[in-house]
Amino acid sequence: MKKKNKANKSKAYKINKKHGINWRVVVYSILGLGCIALTFLVDWLFIIGTVVCIYLNQKELNKKR
Repeated sequence: MKKKNKANKSKAYKINKKHGINWRVVVYSILGLGCIALTFLVDWLFIIGTVVCIYLNQKELNKKR
């Protein structure tokens, strides 16, 4: 039973290592969350920044590699 778990973990690790982290998506997501926070705390017009970040995120995620 333990051997199967080790095999599954190493296989999952290889898959994650192969694709890596898309740092642009991470940055756009953090900026979007910051804009949402500013929307509630400062002014409602910061929602425009959130929409732009969502658009950029979708554009980045839909790219073919």
